Amino acid sequence: MRDILFVLIGGLCSALGGFLAAWYRARVAGRVKFQETIAERKVAAYGKGLELVGQLQTVLVQGTKEDARAFLYDNGTWFADNLILLPHTFVVNWRSIRNALKKAIIYDNAQEKEKDEDKRDKMINQVVEAQEFCDALAKEAESSIRKESHLPECIIRHPPEGTTTA
Repeated sequence: MRDILFVLIGGLCSALGGFLAAWYRARVAGRVKFQETIAERKVAAYGKGLELVGQLQTVLVQGTKEDARAFLYDNGTWFADNLILLPHTFVVNWRSIRNALKKAIIYDNAQEKEKDEDKRDKMINQVVEAQEFCDALAKEAESSIRKESHLPECIIRHPPEGTTTA
C-alpha cells in the first residue's frame, strides 16, 4: 500500500512539474514573441520616421510655413499610430514643430497688417526665430531616431571656403 502511495505522489509531482514546465515555456515564448513584434514595429516606425522627418526638413527649407504645417497634419494619423514606438525626443519635437509653425503663421499674418515698423520688424524676427527653431527641432528629431537605431549621423559635407572658383 505504501508503495502505491509513493507511486501516486510521484505521478502527481511529475504531472505538476510537466504542467509548470509547459506553462513557463509558453509564458516565455509569449514574451519573446511580443518583444519580437514590438521590435519589428519599431524598425518600421523608425524607418518611416526618418523618411518623414527628412521630407519635413525639405519642406521647412523649400516650402512655406503653411506647407510644413499641412505636411505635419497630413501625417498625423501615422504619428498617432506610432506614438508609443517612437523615441520621446522625436514625439516632443514633432509636436513642438507643429506649435512653433502655428505661432510663426500667426506672427507672419499679424506683421503684414502692422503699420508700426518697429513692431513689424520685431514680429518678422519672431517668425524667423520660429522657423530656425523648427529646423533645429527637425534635426534633433532625426538624431533621436538615428541614436536609438545606432545609425551614424548624416552629415552633409561642403568644400572649405575659398576653394571653389564658382
